[in-house]
Amino acid sequence: MSQKYRIVFESYDTSSKKSLTKMVLCEGEIKPPTDIFDFSHEEQVNLIRSSQDSLLKEQSSLIGSEPEYCPNGLDTKLIKQGKRSLDYHDVWHRQVNELCYNICSNLSR
Repeated sequence: MSQKYRIVFESYDTSSKKSLTKMVLCEGEIKPPTDIFDFSHEEQVNLIRSSQDSLLKEQSSLIGSEPEYCPNGLDTKLIKQGKRSLDYHDVWHRQVNELCYNICSNLSR
């Protein structure tokens, strides 16, 4: 009998438990280990990189989807109020991105 493994990244809706994205990060055959380095450093780095890339892809789709109206006031528009820095660290690099910071227009008066 042959055995295989699969490591999967999955995003899902918490209320319906429906899978939104499912991506196989790595897969292979399960066999007896020959030494402790069977899962090489390169394979480990690729697994971390692909999992971070999958998560970042899901998160980046939410960046432009900030609400247009204040959640605390009916029909109160949000206005831009500066920027905030967002640090992102991947396997080899550090990246700083800027996102707009919005507040309710009735709070700025």
